Amino acid sequence: MNFSQINNLGLYQKDPSTDCEVINTSVEEKVFGGPNAQWTYNQFSMNSGGFTVVTVIGDTTISSKNCQIYSKINTKYIYAGGDIRSEELSPDFMYEENKVLYFYNKDRMEFDTLLWFGGNIGDTWEIISPIEYLDTNSFEITDTGKITINEVELDFYEVRIGSRWFAGEFYTDTIIKGIGTYHNFYKPWQIFITAVDGPHEGYSFRCY
Repeated sequence: MNFSQINNLGLYQKDPSTDCEVINTSVEEKVFGGPNAQWTYNQFSMNSGGFTVVTVIGDTTISSKNCQIYSKINTKYIYAGGDIRSEELSPDFMYEENKVLYFYNKDRMEFDTLLWFGGNIGDTWEIISPIEYLDTNSFEITDTGKITINEVELDFYEVRIGSRWFAGEFYTDTIIKGIGTYHNFYKPWQIFITAVDGPHEGYSFRCY
């Protein structure tokens, strides 16, 4: 299969409205998805490009917290040789409480705030990345509002996301309640690593 064929499969499609499921009203009660929720993100590196599908596949308990398990399956096109490969990436574990989405950092063996839906314009928070990425990422709420998607009205935050490792660098994103970050992968250290060799797991948002 050549590059034009892989492109025809939509591996590099950037239109998040295509092939997306109808958003169920139940997402209004969650910060980031719910049972069986699924996201697709474009992914690339210096050697390959493709997409990563993230799916909530069940629950588990970590440190007395009932967490959702986020499976990640990456399908990529290898530039040298033209092979297509799929692999299961290490899952993520997160739980929600009081409009906060907590991410389990396996290296530090503790939870940290990934997304927060209880703040106001000007409020900030930080999350420490896994050791591999040597980063601390900051979030600042710059605007709030409501957006209607598939006839469902959802709250959103505009945020400015920064990096301590890449001092002075930042990007903006929109966090939509129930969907998460609308423009980029939900883990910001994956976005900043593009300055080195491309994100390892996901980059731009493609579909929910």
